[in-house]
Amino acid sequence: MPNQIVHWVGENPSMHNSSMNNLVLTELAGGGADASPGGKVQITADVSRFGNNSFYIGTDDTTLGRKASLRDYTGNLPVIGESDFTISFWWKPTSDAFYSWGGNHKYFINAGGNAITNYAHNGHSQTNYDVRWYYPYYNSNGNTPAAGYMLDLTGLPWVHFFISRSGNDVTFILSDENGDVFLDNANQECRWTGTLAAVNKKNLTPTEFSLGGMWSGYTNSGYYDDILYLVDEALDYDTLDLTQPMSISGEPFVTAVVSNASAGQSDGSVTVTDSNFSGTKTYTFYDSDLNILQQGISNTLNGLQANSYTIQVSDTNNNQVSTQFIISEGGNNMPIKSNSSAVILSSDLTTSATMNQAVVSYSGGGDTTLSGALSEIAEGASGNLQAMQNMLGQLITDEETRALAAEAALQADVDANEADGDTDRAAIRTEMAGADAALNAALSAEIDADVAAQEVLAAADRAAVRSEFAAADSALNTALSAEIDADIAAQEVLAAADRAAVRSEMAANETARDTSEAAAIAAQEVLAAADRAAVRSEFAAADSALNTALSAEIDADVAAQEVLAAADRAAVRSEFATADTDLGDRMNDMKLGTNAEAFTTVKLVNPQGGYKTLEINASGDLVFA
Repeated sequence: MPNQIVHWVGENPSMHNSSMNNLVLTELAGGGADASPGGKVQITADVSRFGNNSFYIGTDDTTLGRKASLRDYTGNLPVIGESDFTISFWWKPTSDAFYSWGGNHKYFINAGGNAITNYAHNGHSQTNYDVRWYYPYYNSNGNTPAAGYMLDLTGLPWVHFFISRSGNDVTFILSDENGDVFLDNANQECRWTGTLAAVNKKNLTPTEFSLGGMWSGYTNSGYYDDILYLVDEALDYDTLDLTQPMSISGEPFVTAVVSNASAGQSDGSVTVTDSNFSGTKTYTFYDSDLNILQQGISNTLNGLQANSYTIQVSDTNNNQVSTQFIISEGGNNMPIKSNSSAVILSSDLTTSATMNQAVVSYSGGGDTTLSGALSEIAEGASGNLQAMQNMLGQLITDEETRALAAEAALQADVDANEADGDTDRAAIRTEMAGADAALNAALSAEIDADVAAQEVLAAADRAAVRSEFAAADSALNTALSAEIDADIAAQEVLAAADRAAVRSEMAANETARDTSEAAAIAAQEVLAAADRAAVRSEFAAADSALNTALSAEIDADVAAQEVLAAADRAAVRSEFATADTDLGDRMNDMKLGTNAEAFTTVKLVNPQGGYKTLEINASGDLVFA
């Protein structure tokens, strides 16, 4: 895809047209207000980096002046997308540039998704001016990061801004008027480059272009010149000559060759030469008020008086370039007498009367006064000058005719040469193709033979190398084995000595430890014996007191129980006595009865609960069981 170029330089900025795509900039001053009536955007010839003019934006410190801009929002700006690109321009601050406001950013340029601003919140003074480029990538947080520098703009210098993207490589460089990289306030070069992840690359689709404030945004007041917006090509900064306007291969350009007008006459003319246009071209000539003087296919305009003019060349492929030219009044209008020489004989020329009396003698004969001679010279010079101007005009016309004819002949010769060249190139290509085929065949055979020979040599070399390596390995193994055995023997001797020393040290340590432990154990046993004696004494005293208390308590309890038991036994004996008497009576009664039976065991039931058994033992005694 060919480069898409938008470039303003050396043009008449009143046209506000670029070199491509029919972009037309509109003067605006915040919120869409037209800046032209208030002069917030001006075209100036007083200050320019190159050419005759520059854009002067934000020309005062009013609110509208601080929001002034030149912009094109028609959608005609070429889309960058993910292509390579270059954006550059020159800027010279004015004293009105160093102001602060309630927001953060003051814009230099906003083009195709790229923004360069002054981050006023961080630095807006003449000695601390924070310049930042918000470059066309996203960071890991999805935000657009920035590269920037703090500048000292003392002296209001021209500063060149350069940004580019080549693949995933991005560049931001600030330069001074000599084309050297600008140094920031930390004395570091204002040169930032980086290679960023492709996944974060921005697809730049905006088609808006603005210099200065963006809609209601604020502007960096100053002069803007040599403004370039280039799509599909990333220029190499290190190859640029910043002492000249930016030059892009294939960019259309025009040159105006002028013939100045005579004094008070309208006989000036201009002829336009151009290059890198395509399709049908149209030449449009404007006066200083941008009124069209002539439009068509002719590249020459005659009948011009002293003034400034503009020529615009366009073609059917959207290429369009404008440039300004000036017609001046040419020549020295002093008349010169040329028909003979004159010599002033002698006189003091102090008054007009003296001049009228002075005698001039002509070498061709005849004398006259000085004033008369001067009058004759003036009259002759005027006629001669007019004759010379007429002759010069004719010479120019003849030269233009000759040049056009020569150009036509040259073009015909060039066309013929190109045709012959096409034929010659075709023949050369055929010859080269045949020669290439023969050369390739010869080279292939030679290479194959050389490869075969090299393989034989390589095989022999490899065999020799293997043999040498085998011998070297054997010798090395033998030497290493002997060295290892000797090293092992030496290490074993050292290890035996180390072990003996360790054992001796351990034995001494054990003896000392045993002695120390025995003394400690004896001391502990003495303390333990004393502790045990004290404990036994305490236990004996406690046992004695406890036994005394327990004995007294037991004796009292036993005495009480014995009293109770005695009462219980007395009661039982009384009950038994009564029961025995009753039982005896009953048994006697039973024995005396008619049908008396003999009982050996009787269960007696206590009315209060329980029972007792009464029986006769083997001795015949009656006892409770």
